[in-house]
Amino acid sequence: PRTRAAAFAFITFAMLAIAQPALAQQNEPVRVGVIGLDTSHAPAFARLLNDEDADDDLAGFRVVAAHPKGSTNLESSVVRQPGYIEEFQDMGITITDSIDVLLEQVDVVLLTTNDGHPRLEQTLQVLRAGKPVFVDKPVAASLADVLAIYEAAEKYDVPLFSSSSLRYVDNAAAPAIATIQGVVLDRETGNPIPSAIVQLSTAGETRSERTDGAGRFAFVDTPLGTYRLEALHPGYRAAPAREVTVAAGETLDLELLLDPDPLLLDSILVSAERAERALRTEEQLIVGRLIDDESGEPLQMGTMRLVSHLGSPVATIFSDDDGRFRLVSPRPGTYRVTAERMGYEPAESAELHLMPGDSIGVEFRLSARAILVEPLTVTASARPWGDRADLRSMSEFFDRWSRFADGGFGEFLTRDEIAEWEGRAPTPGHMLLNTGMSTMRVLPDGRVQLRGTDVGGQYCSPTYAVNGVTLPEGQPVPSFDVSDLEAVEVYTRPNIPVELTRGEFPCGIVAYWTRLSPDPNPRTRSKWTYVGAAILGGLGFLLM
Repeated sequence: PRTRAAAFAFITFAMLAIAQPALAQQNEPVRVGVIGLDTSHAPAFARLLNDEDADDDLAGFRVVAAHPKGSTNLESSVVRQPGYIEEFQDMGITITDSIDVLLEQVDVVLLTTNDGHPRLEQTLQVLRAGKPVFVDKPVAASLADVLAIYEAAEKYDVPLFSSSSLRYVDNAAAPAIATIQGVVLDRETGNPIPSAIVQLSTAGETRSERTDGAGRFAFVDTPLGTYRLEALHPGYRAAPAREVTVAAGETLDLELLLDPDPLLLDSILVSAERAERALRTEEQLIVGRLIDDESGEPLQMGTMRLVSHLGSPVATIFSDDDGRFRLVSPRPGTYRVTAERMGYEPAESAELHLMPGDSIGVEFRLSARAILVEPLTVTASARPWGDRADLRSMSEFFDRWSRFADGGFGEFLTRDEIAEWEGRAPTPGHMLLNTGMSTMRVLPDGRVQLRGTDVGGQYCSPTYAVNGVTLPEGQPVPSFDVSDLEAVEVYTRPNIPVELTRGEFPCGIVAYWTRLSPDPNPRTRSKWTYVGAAILGGLGFLLM
């Protein structure tokens, strides 16, 4: 095998390098002594040199004596010595009580003590005796000791050689990693497929990358081994997984072909008002009318304000000639709408819990007298009431989402995006991996590792936060189903919001927000809201 061949070449070179003077003066085999029987190198060298069928290069050497004492500080060295002593005795090699006794019986020395600390003292004894010596790695435990050893060899004019056997192994300098890269193409057109998810899997670990605009992907720093490679993209059939094997330093360039599989979507009815500009992702729309409660006529030039849950004005606009108004919330959250007009009693809506995709309609009926008629609020939501979260507890998420999402400071998943992975991803970690976020891998217990470097490691093991509370380091992460989640935030160093750090500076943060239902019986609330509005309206009519 390659290992034996490398060891053979190594020990051959070592023995020839240190034993030239002895070979020039005698025809008998060169007598070899070994110092330090606390490493597997010692019996391996002895068996090679004492092999009756050794090649010509090694036939002129024979291990005849050994001194076992090596390190007294390494437990592994002390424990292994008795076994190696027995191996040497079985080969008929004499075990000596001291280095001085050994030096009287040998021509050259192999110093294989496992610990570098006693190397200087042991080597000096050999050099003073004029015996050529091979010093196995490490030469010594410090640079000062190494320099002293080579200075002594020069002073006593004694050959000394040291090396690692890896120097004689083919491709030993090649990194034990490889690169798997390639392109994902449409089989019918040959065009590249951007944003395809490519997964590289082996036992207990999956890595994921998303293809770029040219359909290309790359898994760099991939450990050697055999992997399953597959590509996924909506509108294409998943191709059978491809098995690939990589060797050290190899760059494997692959072409993955996907067959089109068009998606059949339900019909979609879209109703929209003419807007001054398109809404951004984080914005919500509040539209409505301002009406005179007595005449039913629209009220123009009414002042309409959107107010945050803290009471701060967010947006202000005047109602038009038809009494209509349009307010835009800058981000999801809890708001109220107020209405004012000269000669009328001001009015204020109930709390509006705005979520991504919501459009809220509010109709204000203002009374010219000091009678406040409760405004009727009609809510159109992207989902049923029972499927909504308590937004007041998620204000931190929406604040960070609106500030950071467009700038690449963090990565975010909202409820609509999470819903696509229900029933498809076994854990939230697998969902993060497959959405192409900063997740590099999912561990068997569901925890994730992020891109970036942790202290002393290759990947980042993040800190977790749940519903705005950052968990202490080492605390187990609660087990969630994908369907339990309302939103997710992912940050990697250095882009980590200070409010999530607990005064520390982790390599990454994964923040989960769970789902809560604000009203277990929304039908009942809606019913009494409308009844209450009708009663107040009747009272207003009687008092006129």
